[in-house]
Amino acid sequence: MSRRAHLATVGAILAAILIFIVPFAVTPVVASSPPAIPPAASAYLEGCGGCHGVEGHSLAERVPDIAGKAGFFLCTQAGREYLIQLPNVAFAHLDSTKLAAVMNFVVFDMGRGSAPHGAKPFTPSEVAALRTKPIDTTALVALRTGIVTGIVARCPKAVNLNAYGGGL
Repeated sequence: MSRRAHLATVGAILAAILIFIVPFAVTPVVASSPPAIPPAASAYLEGCGGCHGVEGHSLAERVPDIAGKAGFFLCTQAGREYLIQLPNVAFAHLDSTKLAAVMNFVVFDMGRGSAPHGAKPFTPSEVAALRTKPIDTTALVALRTGIVTGIVARCPKAVNLNAYGGGL
């Protein structure tokens, strides 16, 4: 092999290395982070998602589904109060500002359009006042049934709230 042919072969090998290997060696690998979960959604997942489900779907005969339904509770004042006065909500280890944000996430985001047009978000002061009067009856199903009857009378699309078999 002539010196010229040898140099051409070496040059071709070096070119192949530069073309195929170097880009992988010098291209930094950038680890991407998953998108940040908003604080209210994170608090929902930590405090509510275990029973009501990550996406608001639960074992409906034991715990109410909230996906596409939670907003209906804003159809009446009694339903609005009920949501905050539920013991697990009223006694949540969150200040009233954070709890208002979580409940607004529940009714407007998880509720997926079930809140009536013009429904107002919960305010921290409203939540603070309502959580001082938690529900103290053991007859939660009967209480909920009465509240849901009023909601359905006011918002007929809420009829699917009756599909709950027990619990809260």
